[in-house]
Amino acid sequence: NYEAEKFEGIPTATGSYLSNKNAYYIYLETIPNENIPSDALLSNYTYMRISNEGFDAWEDEDIAYITADENSGGTGQGGVILEKIDAETAEVLQGAIFKLVNKKTQQVIQENLRTNQSGQIRLAGLEPDQYELIEVKAPPGYKLDATPVSFEIKSGQTQMIRLKKENTRLENQLKVEKVDENNEAKRLAGAEFSLYDQKNNLIEKGVTNENGELLFSNLSPDGEYYLVETKAPNGYELDDTKHPISFAGKADYTLTYRVKNKQQVQIGSIKIVKQDKDSKKRLTGAEFQWKDTVTGKTGTVTVGIDGTITIPNLSVNRTYEITETKAPTGYVLDKTVHKVTLTTAQANKVVTVIIENTAQKGSLAIIKVDKDSRKRLAGAEFKWRDTVTGKEGTVVADKNGQALITDLPVNRVYEITEIKAPNGYILNNKTYRVILTTNFADKIGYYTIENTAQEGSLAIIKVDKDSRKRLAGAEFKWRDTVTGKEGTVVADKNGQALITNLPVNRVYEITEIKAPNGYILNNKTYRVTLTTNFADKIGYYTIENVALRGNLKLIKQDSYSKQRLAGAQFRWRDTVNGNTGVVTANANGEATLYNFSVNRIYEITEIKAPNGYILDKTVHRVLLP
Repeated sequence: NYEAEKFEGIPTATGSYLSNKNAYYIYLETIPNENIPSDALLSNYTYMRISNEGFDAWEDEDIAYITADENSGGTGQGGVILEKIDAETAEVLQGAIFKLVNKKTQQVIQENLRTNQSGQIRLAGLEPDQYELIEVKAPPGYKLDATPVSFEIKSGQTQMIRLKKENTRLENQLKVEKVDENNEAKRLAGAEFSLYDQKNNLIEKGVTNENGELLFSNLSPDGEYYLVETKAPNGYELDDTKHPISFAGKADYTLTYRVKNKQQVQIGSIKIVKQDKDSKKRLTGAEFQWKDTVTGKTGTVTVGIDGTITIPNLSVNRTYEITETKAPTGYVLDKTVHKVTLTTAQANKVVTVIIENTAQKGSLAIIKVDKDSRKRLAGAEFKWRDTVTGKEGTVVADKNGQALITDLPVNRVYEITEIKAPNGYILNNKTYRVILTTNFADKIGYYTIENTAQEGSLAIIKVDKDSRKRLAGAEFKWRDTVTGKEGTVVADKNGQALITNLPVNRVYEITEIKAPNGYILNNKTYRVTLTTNFADKIGYYTIENVALRGNLKLIKQDSYSKQRLAGAQFRWRDTVNGNTGVVTANANGEATLYNFSVNRIYEITEIKAPNGYILDKTVHRVLLP
């Protein structure tokens, strides 16, 4: 929205612009309504209020000389506005100077007409005629364009004539010359430069051509710049100086700026790579002596943890001798004198030489043990393979459970695979990767491989010590002496107590905790070895019991009166062990057998009858329960 208020007698005007798409140009024209002197100065004051932005703006730049006479009558004829702009950006240009001439007569009417900050020259009160505005001085930094701008003032004309005049910016150039410090006739190609303004903004970047030249164009005569070398020519030192560049106001001008470079010393480097001859593995710790064959200069270097060492700052175009003075740990010293030549083409480069070593040798002892008991196991067979060379072989564990592989290069990995298990053990078919480190040069490295025992069963047979009769009901506690695992088991009607799923090749402790009925508890702990022969089989172990003791009383009496009879003699026999003896009936007709094993049969035979009685020859079989 705009609103013009009455100010010092100037009429008011209001209006509004609502479009968001279009831009508007507001043109205010003042026409004098009375005669004014030809030397009068007219000031236009325009006050504009931008209501929706909340600010006021004053503009008082429209000051122009007006030529008038007594007969002007307030008509305001003869007005022209010339606008000076940049030919590319259309930016208005201040400071251009023009003269106004009559086109027909070329008479100069006005001089020193200067464009204001809006890039304009405004003229009024011109008589009807044909005119030309001629540029006599260009705006600063621009080319002069003296081509006349023609226009015509017609009789009765009240509307201002609007003219535009473009100018082309002056194009200053900077030519950079890159030369050798000691021989300026030698131009240097390949140097990279960057040109910056005083605010450190990059203007342009470029590289010198084969003539050592680089041209920067489209630079302002009034601009202040600085030049920096960002990459030196090959074989020269970088000059990182900030070179100030100024045209001192000179326009349409090419400034030549020479930058000198110091030649680098022609040096290179030798990189030694130390590695295993077979595996190509990098090796650390080797020491070398190097010698310059021209000057005789020597030095020593040590290979780092990455297996390399670089000898820097070596003059090119000569040969160096490299000799190993200390081998990596676990390797044979390489006594070869290696000759390495650095050519001029290798200046500022690194030449790599690979020097190999042969590993010393050691031995690997595989120890074969029971997984639980750690007992060494004989008879296991292994296949081994060198993972570097692919060499293979087989070896068997001896009676001490050791399989020895000799003459193996150290500092490499070997694969060990069991191909035959020890007797009574499950095959361990895992492939083990064993590193024989350099610490085992001329020594033996030990590596343990375990096996899980196969399983078998143990049957405990419970018998009478004398009769060998199997006894039921005995209860046993068993314990694995390796793992400590325990359990209990009871003898069945066949006198057998079976323990299953027992790893072979170990000792089990068996202890009776309950005796068979009629027997004395056998509390001895038996150590029973379940050998590898019993893998998937049953091993038998017999444990005896001694029967309890009792007494057997024989009574001798008359068969009719039941009267006790003295003096009879009897022979007894233990039907289990065959023991015999003789007893005699006492005055009460009794003969007692003391401390006899129970649970067996005894044979009783009368060998002498009581006085007055017939001998009883019957063999009486008596069970002592």
